[in-house]
Amino acid sequence: MHEPNADEARRRQRVQSTSVIHDIEYRLVPVLEDGGWRKPMSPMIIVAPTFPESVEGESTLVNWISRLGLAAATHGWTVNVHLHPSTKSSVTKKLQKVAGLNLMRNGVESFLLKSASIVVTDYSSIAHDALVAGTPVAMAVEGLDSYKQNREILIDQEQWDAVYIAKRPEELIPAILDALERDTLASARQAYRSSLLNSLGAKPGANTKSAILAALDAAR
Repeated sequence: MHEPNADEARRRQRVQSTSVIHDIEYRLVPVLEDGGWRKPMSPMIIVAPTFPESVEGESTLVNWISRLGLAAATHGWTVNVHLHPSTKSSVTKKLQKVAGLNLMRNGVESFLLKSASIVVTDYSSIAHDALVAGTPVAMAVEGLDSYKQNREILIDQEQWDAVYIAKRPEELIPAILDALERDTLASARQAYRSSLLNSLGAKPGANTKSAILAALDAAR
């Protein structure tokens, strides 16, 4: 699922075109050039949500992120929350009261994704970027119906099949534990990543940059 930002219309056209390369773009070249994900020794979770545009959405976001903070001490997790730059101050203030969360307010850079044990998001294109890097992803999608009322979004079913889905708040921590302890979707994630990279005609490394640029040109 892709974040509805200023680039969404362009990405949607690309995904719906016959020359689709999904959402692999130039920004991912540095992520791919030096290899993929390496599981860290200590559990470190990157949380990268979109920004809610309704009171209901704000409540949902605060709820599921707060659960991560409460679980951090129990499980020995480091939880770094990279809030979307457009997140309202009221949401930030509520999350500041939750112990166990390290809050950042300027989004997350793609190169950080490989350093996480798992990336947790809701409807952000960060899910796609993390999968391309090979990093496990969990998605909290409780507020999906409400979110659709405010934004047009595009669901990539192949992507959903490769991530840990939490449809209700109480499913999120078990999903993360599954990823950290067993990683039952490792094969599905690798297949999704390989499919995307193979569509470029190049493996991560010296030829990836030119392959991405050529594929983007063909998709325009």
